[in-house]
Amino acid sequence: MLIALFGIFALGAAAQTWGELYGVVLDAQGQPLPGATVIAQAGDNQTPVATDLDGQFRIKPLNPGTDTLKVSFIGMNNHELTG
Repeated sequence: MLIALFGIFALGAAAQTWGELYGVVLDAQGQPLPGATVIAQAGDNQTPVATDLDGQFRIKPLNPGTDTLKVSFIGMNNHELTG
């Protein structure tokens, strides 16, 4: 099972429309998963990234709103967060 810890933070002034999503992907034992795939999906738009050696990822720019976050790693169950 994959566990994703993340935060969403708006950048700049309230009029700005871009934000970012960042966090770390860990396995069930709390160890980082380097090379995991993280996809932020809003409608037909998908933004994929891979985690670094410490399991960390950053996706930017993102439009504010509701995205689905999909996390996958070879040999493990996929995990999806919606809302």
